[in-house]
Parts: sequence; C-alpha cells; structure tokens
Amino acid sequence: MNKNELEVTIGWLKIRASGLAAVVVVATGGLIVFSVLMRAGVFMSWIR
Repeated sequence: MNKNELEVTIGWLKIRASGLAAVVVVATGGLIVFSVLMRAGVFMSWIR
C-alpha cells in the first residue's frame, strides 16, 4: 500500500467515523427526547 492509498483510506475512515458519530448523537438525542415526552405524558395524565 503506497502513501496515497493510505491517505485515501484514512480520509474515508474519518468520513465514516464522523457519519457514525452523527448517527449516534441523533439516536441518543431522539431517545432522550422520547423518554422526556413519555414522562411528561404520564405526568400530565397523572395530574388529571
């Protein structure tokens, strides 16, 4: 493997890693929002 191929591979891995990180952040944020909404819904129904 020459230097150019190595750089291309590293660049590809960085793109993959950043994409994966974005997916993880979005999924985590979605789960947090979902759990908060569920708790808020239970809380509201409990007040009534």
